[in-house]
Amino acid sequence: MQQIIKAAIVSNDPISSAVLSRLIKEWPSARVRCETFPSMQAALGTDWIDESDVVFVSELPDDENLSEAVVALRQRASSPVCYVVAPDRGQTALAEALRAGARDYINRYVVDEDDVHRCLWGVLRAQNLALRHAAAAQMAVS
Repeated sequence: MQQIIKAAIVSNDPISSAVLSRLIKEWPSARVRCETFPSMQAALGTDWIDESDVVFVSELPDDENLSEAVVALRQRASSPVCYVVAPDRGQTALAEALRAGARDYINRYVVDEDDVHRCLWGVLRAQNLALRHAAAAQMAVS
């Protein structure tokens, strides 16, 4: 049975969202369900974000601070965050996002399927590890 990964894309740029969505959905190693949100505020206002295995943060509206958005996301959900570098945010914002708890980043200018799939493989490995730990705990109890 193929595993299911729930992904969220937070981006106010429809082109970035469409490219990421296509790359995520085309991943052959697992079924991926994907939802897109125009802002972190919109994403945090849904249950989808709590259930997501991975969140790709691309371009946020000007009134949303990237590192604050990552902190809010990490407090709300345990999802790994894969940050996509936005051209107007620069290296300082990327460093702040990583310090705030972002798991990884993808350079927005050269985003390709290998980068996105690397992030999804990390999610799949984490899911498999959690399943193994749960099975080992169950065996220890019985």
